[in-house]
Order: sequence, then C-alpha cells, then structure tokens
Amino acid sequence: MYRSTMTSNFRRFVFSTLMGMSVCCAASANAQESGLAGGHEGIQLAPGERIIRSIDNETGQSIPLYDAQTNQPLERSSALGSGVATGAGHGPLHGHSGHHPSDCACSQCAGAAGAYNGLGCFGGCAPGYYFRAEALYIKRSGDEGQTLSRNFQLSEFDYELGTRLTLGRTFDCLDGYEFVYSGIFDWGNSGSITNPGNLDSVLTTDLVNPANTVNVDTFANADFQSLRYEAEFHSFEMNRTYRGWDVVNMLYGFRYIDYSEDFGFNSTNGAGLSSVRNSVENDLLGAQVGMDLAYPLGERLWSLFRSRAGAFINFADSSTSFVNGDAVNPGNQRTITAYEEDTGLTGMIEIGGSLRYRVGPALALTAGYEFWYLANVATVPSQISPVVVPGYGAYVGNDEDIFFHGAVFGAEFDF
Repeated sequence: MYRSTMTSNFRRFVFSTLMGMSVCCAASANAQESGLAGGHEGIQLAPGERIIRSIDNETGQSIPLYDAQTNQPLERSSALGSGVATGAGHGPLHGHSGHHPSDCACSQCAGAAGAYNGLGCFGGCAPGYYFRAEALYIKRSGDEGQTLSRNFQLSEFDYELGTRLTLGRTFDCLDGYEFVYSGIFDWGNSGSITNPGNLDSVLTTDLVNPANTVNVDTFANADFQSLRYEAEFHSFEMNRTYRGWDVVNMLYGFRYIDYSEDFGFNSTNGAGLSSVRNSVENDLLGAQVGMDLAYPLGERLWSLFRSRAGAFINFADSSTSFVNGDAVNPGNQRTITAYEEDTGLTGMIEIGGSLRYRVGPALALTAGYEFWYLANVATVPSQISPVVVPGYGAYVGNDEDIFFHGAVFGAEFDF
C-alpha cells in the first residue's frame, strides 16, 4: 500500500509539473509578445514561480490570471471581470460538458466558451463526477447443439439483456478514477422430449477394461428426457484514468470476472430416474489496460472506439454428478460425484464502436456494438464425456474460448 501510494503521488506530481511548465512557457511567450506581465497579491508561489497575465491576440481581451501552483485560473481576479463563466469542461470522452462552475471567463479568452481546445482558459478543469448507465444486449456464441440425448439437442443461446454501470471521478484535465460493474447476464436454454420406450442417450461405458465398467442401462429405452444449459457473467473493475484533451482516454486497473455454467440431463424409464449434472465456476482476477478514442462528426455528434485487454489468473472448479437410478434392479444403481479445482492463465479482449449524441450540458446518449473474447476458461462441454468411468468428472478442462457480441445503448450524466 505504501509503495502504491508513493507511486501514485509521484506520477501525479510528474504530470502536474509537466502541465504547469508547458502552460507557464506558453503564457510567458504570450506575455512577451503583448508586453504585459505581473503578479497578484495573496497567491503563495514557490521559489522562482510567478503569475503571468497576457492579452489574447485575436480578441484583445485580457486573459485571466493563472496560478502556476494549482493549475487553475485565479478566483475573481481583476482580469476575470465581475461575472463567473462556465468552462467547456472535460470533453466528450466522459461526457463532461463543462457544467461545473469555473471562475475563468472563457468568453473573454477567445470568444465562446470552450476556448483553448474546449478545456477552459489555459486548460483549467473543475473536478467532477460522471455516471454512465448502459443496457447491453449480448449473445454468448459457441454453444450450439449441447446434448447427451440421441433424440434431440438444445438450440444456441439467444441475446440476453444485461447492464454496465460506470461511476467516475475526475480531478482535473488529466487524471481520475472509475468503477465499473458489468453483469446480470443470464443465458439459459432448456428442452424436453417424450416418446415412451424409444429414447436413448449417447452415454456408454468402458467396454475394453472391465474394471472401469459403469452401468448406464437406465439411460436407454427411456420414456422422457430433458436438458438444461445455463451461463452467467459478472465483472467488476477499478481503473485509473488519464485523458488527453477531448480525443483519447487511457486507463489501467484491476478487474474481477465471474463466469459460470450449469448443465443438467435427466432420463426416465420404467426402472427409475437417471441424471448427469455439471457446474463450472471461473473466478478471474487480474489487471487490464484500455483506450477510448473519440472523433467529432458534428457539433453534438461524436464517434467512439472502445478497447480493453486483460490478463488474469483463473481459479476454476468443476462439480459433476452421475446417477444411474434403477429401482427394479438395485444392484445396477450407481452414483458418482466429483469435485476438482485448477488454476490457469486467462485473457480477455473487448472492442467496440459507438456514436454519442450530446443532448445537453449534462446529458449524452450513446448507441453501438461490441465484441468480447474470453480465452482459456472452463465450460460444461469440456467437462462432460459420453464415456462413463468410475472417476467420471474428476478433472477440470479450462482451455475453452468463448465469444460474446451484441448491441449497447446508454446514457451519460455529469455532476
């Protein structure tokens, strides 16, 4: 924790120093051209620092005094005039439109608010928050035809509605934090068939080695069969963000992903009820980096590109049960249960594109499409085998890849 705090403070110091140096250099050059330079009482400066005041060459208006220590315009200085204006804010990447009050009268800097690249006079930005609520209509691909029956199989998962909630805090024009939750994705599919005495399964046993033989007779000549297959996805993120003007946002942080699947197969005949069940859990913990790019298409309309990439440790587990229920011949009954855990490396990539429309100073609407790729995870098909042996299900296969894709609709609020 101590090292992390020192690193964070050092990074902020470096960025703040570089920004202050660049702003002061630009202001000094402008002051030399106009021949106006001075100080301001009541402002504490470090040795060698001074406050610069200059004239805008285009409008002839006085540019507000700038505090080189705080990286903010001075409050109600003589150069600001009597009014308090609203700066252009933090730009479209986080939806900040500048509704946070600032003592920088940007209309005096270069005409309309939004002077100096839309970030207020000399780039000063008031701290603020943003909240983004998105509805994601996502499909989990690659699940077609799951079955243990010879007579029917499940169709693929459909699109399911989920959400992504983002709460962010910006401290200035450069850096901030954000917390993201994505989830409540619950894909599910089920089916059944009835045909007395004519249903069969794909389950068999080891016919070569008698020591591995397991009775599966009650899965044959069944009257009724049912299948169920479900999957869930949840994600939590904590990111450190760095913004470059209005067009780029870089981030890095920690992420936890919970991906799980459940499967059930039931078969009923005159001898009794038989079943196969499996549940897998993937707990992914790791780090990620990301980048958001924005490009203006009009006064209110922007195009956006979103990308994330992460590397994780996957703590996977699998729970399997097999029941050959034979009430007629109790000697043929067999129950096998197994639970196994494994750890491996996992990766995830997300890319997407969208359009953002600025409705007002504090509200923007977005719509787009995204693709997710999750590598090396445990799924039900990698655990279930048609060959039943005494150690059935006593392993974890965590080398499957999963694709997700779907539409995204959202709203962003600044406060």
